[in-house]
Amino acid sequence: MTKKIDKISESKTDLKSVKVKDKSDVKSFEESDFTKEKLLTFERYKNRRDLLTALLDDDRRYTIKEADEAIENFMKGGVK
Repeated sequence: MTKKIDKISESKTDLKSVKVKDKSDVKSFEESDFTKEKLLTFERYKNRRDLLTALLDDDRRYTIKEADEAIENFMKGGVK
């Protein structure tokens, strides 16, 4: 079985457009960590790239959940 998850990190797709046979592949993608630069290429963040550029550190890796939480906290006014 070829996992399409491997191709996600090389493309500009996001989790919503990925077709996988095994749901554990999706979970592992969600739990993977990415550089700020890589997160900015994801389609899911196309309207938030400027915000993520300002919020995320260049030298740190983030999960999808952490990036989403950073956006959510900012929108609620809870910047650290």
